Order: sequence, then C-alpha cells, then structure tokens
Amino acid sequence: MVGVVLVQASYAVVLDALKTSMTNLAFSLLIAMAVTLLIAMVVFRILTQPLEKIQKSARQLQEGNYDVRTDIHQEDELGRLAKSVDELALRLAKAKQERNRLDDIRSTFITNISHELRTPVTSMRASLEALCDGLVTEPEKVDQYHRAILKDSIQLHRLIHEIKFNYKALADGIHPLLCKVDKIESDSTPLNGVIADD
Repeated sequence: MVGVVLVQASYAVVLDALKTSMTNLAFSLLIAMAVTLLIAMVVFRILTQPLEKIQKSARQLQEGNYDVRTDIHQEDELGRLAKSVDELALRLAKAKQERNRLDDIRSTFITNISHELRTPVTSMRASLEALCDGLVTEPEKVDQYHRAILKDSIQLHRLIHEIKFNYKALADGIHPLLCKVDKIESDSTPLNGVIADD
C-alpha cells in the first residue's frame, strides 16, 4: 500500500522564501568577494613591499649613498636579490673609503713633495743670483758656490727619482710613505763620481 502526502503552499509564501534565499546568497557573495579582495591586497602588499625596498635602495646607490641597506631577510628569490644589493652597497662603500684614503695620501704626498722640491730650488737660485750679480768673485768662494749648486742639483735629482718611484707605488695602491729609495745607483746619473761636501 502506497501513501501519498500532498503539501500545498501558497504562491506568496514560496516567492517570499525565494527572495530571502536570493538575498542571503547575494550577501554571502559580497562577503566572499570582500574577503577575497582583502586577502589579495595583503598578498600583493607582501610581494611588492620588498620590491619597493630594493628599488629604493638601488636609487640611493645611484645617488651615491652606499650606506643604505634593504633590511630584507627572506629565503626566496626576493631575499637573494636583496642580499645581492646589500653586498653591492657594502663593496661600493669600501671602494669609496679606499678612494678617499688614496686621495688623502695623494694630497699629503703632493704637499710634502712641493716642500721638498722648494728647498734645493731656492738654494740653487740664491747661489746662481749671487754669482750672476757678481756678489761672489773670489775663486775659492766661487768654487764653494759651484759645489753648493752641484749638491743641490744632486738632491733635486734624487727627489725627482723618489717622486717617480713613490707616485708609481701610489698608483698601485701602496702608501708612498712606506716606500723608500735607499740608494741611487751612481751609474744611473750623469753626476756619478761627484761627492758634495756638507
């Protein structure tokens, strides 16, 4: 024996239930879309923030600020890229320090050389002026002046040799004050065999 249950409902009740269901569905869809959008924005921010830091650091490096760091510590492609940028900044900073150090050395070197060259040149000029003006006429005095000029010329030759030697060392990145010409070979100059009296 088969039983049948007949359920009757008015059209208005069904329509109302349908509207309620559609409203709830629409509301749920809006909430889902909002949550999805929020998650997408967060993920986008997480991905783009390191890139913005790297770009900012690269711009600072381009402007000459080698102390900048990305401050990114990630174990991914962006992290490795940031590490490479930080290493580049460190190398550029060291290169800048080295360049400044060499510039200071060059400046000191030129100042010292200028002073050292001025001494024999001034002495030679004074002796030559005295001889040319006839202030010294006695043969012995004239000979002394000649020897003094020769002595200064030998000193000048030695200084020029040291300048050349030290400048080459400076160009090679060696501190010139650590370099010293201990001896000028006598056969390398036309003044060989001459001994200047003190």
